[in-house]
Amino acid sequence: MDPSVPTSTSLAAPNSELFLQPRLVLVRHGKPEVQTDNQPSRWPLSELGRDATASLADKLRTFKFNKISSSPELKASGTAEVLAKELALEVEIDKDLAEHARHSTTFLPQAEFQDKITQLFSNPSKLVFGEETADEAFERFDRALDKASVEADGRDVLVVTHGTL
Repeated sequence: MDPSVPTSTSLAAPNSELFLQPRLVLVRHGKPEVQTDNQPSRWPLSELGRDATASLADKLRTFKFNKISSSPELKASGTAEVLAKELALEVEIDKDLAEHARHSTTFLPQAEFQDKITQLFSNPSKLVFGEETADEAFERFDRALDKASVEADGRDVLVVTHGTL
């Protein structure tokens, strides 16, 4: 899987009789512009990420969304803005869709970052990395999904967020 391409959990044919209820489509933000001297929450979407997101929009056109709910972080909100432009939708920012809180953490090399994330999810109730546990992040994320689903008013739900939620 190409990490520069935003990913979606559901791209099944929307006219299928299996889908009588609204569907939830989760999109992981596109490839960011990594800035090692800046917090990852402030990394913008890269040009490669923008192009890949525009391509993803074509696959989402047959869904019936009324808006896009997005994390406030630049890489996610940038992904949402590209999708919004392509799909003629509005973006609603929801702070509860933000990445696992780790603002006190500096840039980590990929292997070290992966090790920390493994520890986080191996011990979901313990504070092992950042400022919240995996369980706390999940509770926040769950609230945001519930809110987006209610506000969708029977339509499909499109959420742009992160890989570690």
